[in-house]
Amino acid sequence: MGLCSLVSFFLVILLGLVVSSNAQVHIPMQYRTHHDRYLNEKNEFLLSREEILTAHEARTVARLSYHHQKELHSDTARVPLPGSIIPLGAYYLNIYLGKPGQKMTVDLDTGSSVLAVPGGECGEKCGAPKIPLYATNQSKSAHPVQCSDERCHMCHNETFSGGCQFQTLYGDGSYFRGYLVEDTVSVGGKYAAKVAFGVATSLSPAPVYPIAGLIGFAYKEMACQPTCTLPLFDGLLRDGVVEHDVFSVCMERHSGGVLTLGGEDPIIKEKKLDLNWVDMNSTTPKTFYTVPVQSEVLFGNDKLMMEKDVEYGIVDTGTTLLLIPAGLFKQMKDSVHSDRHLCKKIPGLCGEKSWFEPFQCVYGIDLKTLSHLPTLSITIGRKKSTWTMEIPPEVYMLPVSHFQSSGVYMKPRSSIEPLSDGTVGYCIGIATTNPPMWQGIGVIFGDTIMANKYITVYDRENQRMGFADMKQYSCAETVKSDNPKASKLSTKGYVWFGISAVFVLSILSAITYFVVKKCMSHRQSTQGYREITG
Repeated sequence: MGLCSLVSFFLVILLGLVVSSNAQVHIPMQYRTHHDRYLNEKNEFLLSREEILTAHEARTVARLSYHHQKELHSDTARVPLPGSIIPLGAYYLNIYLGKPGQKMTVDLDTGSSVLAVPGGECGEKCGAPKIPLYATNQSKSAHPVQCSDERCHMCHNETFSGGCQFQTLYGDGSYFRGYLVEDTVSVGGKYAAKVAFGVATSLSPAPVYPIAGLIGFAYKEMACQPTCTLPLFDGLLRDGVVEHDVFSVCMERHSGGVLTLGGEDPIIKEKKLDLNWVDMNSTTPKTFYTVPVQSEVLFGNDKLMMEKDVEYGIVDTGTTLLLIPAGLFKQMKDSVHSDRHLCKKIPGLCGEKSWFEPFQCVYGIDLKTLSHLPTLSITIGRKKSTWTMEIPPEVYMLPVSHFQSSGVYMKPRSSIEPLSDGTVGYCIGIATTNPPMWQGIGVIFGDTIMANKYITVYDRENQRMGFADMKQYSCAETVKSDNPKASKLSTKGYVWFGISAVFVLSILSAITYFVVKKCMSHRQSTQGYREITG
């Protein structure tokens, strides 16, 4: 190898090292909204609902790739939570049942305690083939709970293999019926416990893609249907997989969220968010995550009153909207209608055809105009443990990227241009109920108050609920690693590295130019000599 070849070889190696070192710098992923890619110029979906939801799930997982569970916090695990308020209306977990693992998507529900999935015996009634069905006979670790098992409290001959019957009913009229199976359930890739769960042979309504079943995260005392089972989270605690009896939920309106097992979401500490604690209502047995609700409610400057029978509210991820008493919403409506200044500022707000109704959608109006609506303030807790939950119009007016026939249009539909994030209108994220629903419960704090607003912390060790305002942060914000071996560079570090790399590359490029020029000159003179002497 000649001198020129040798020098060129080492230059190439050195350049490669610089480039490869630069390639190994992990720049934090940027968060973007993606809804505009789903609409054409006529505001029609370019992709199917299934494709959109699949894309949502992929982005949720990708945005958490920087947060390997064990590196985030020594005692916690963060699990992707795909989903959205609109159009899906739910947030779900990807779990694996049995060995080998069968992937199932289950709605995360802090308002119930059981795990229920559709079984292979259910077939098309449970949404097959689009919805995956759990096959007991394909799991090497599955053990159907038999009637002879002391845990079984309901048994009928028509159930699977003479096994223990399972059934659960929910407040919205939906139900699961089938049999109980004990099998390994894993979440987040490697967090697993063996628990009993329900396998549905019939259910209503049929599952809506992509969600197949439901997983409850409320107290185990509610997991008797009628046979008592152990919820997955309690199973993780029992087996020492999770150390602390605490979990938290972070949601975004359109881009999924995060479930943190074993503690508070690390973003709260990392971003120095204010965490407001409220003591939960103590019940025997333990049931929902209930908090006392104060009777006086503020809507802007107007003082409104809860109905006298309302004492408590439930914090429930399984409820999409904020549910309040019908009488309270009527007071809110009367309040805005009596404000002449507000009626002039916001089109369609007042009058006989007012769009200010529970879960009504309005199109042809922007968020800047809607921001003039009053803030709803609900005080929760008792005595010293009280906190006022602020729910501004930017939170209870939910942006939507599709039109509904029942919506109210402030301008012709054809003239409504979607915003950069695909938004074409807004829906009131509040629904009403006739209280009390059960033992003084009249309010359900659903996903409306969580998505892009409050991270909720379920501290079961200390019987308290925590609420942290997300402010401008997203659920997948980069969090410092507790792993000392984890590679981290500050913003200044990236800048200085870039400047250094450019400087070194410039010097190496100059050296390469002169070496190549010298070598070419030498080669030309050698070629001439060979021609003369040849």
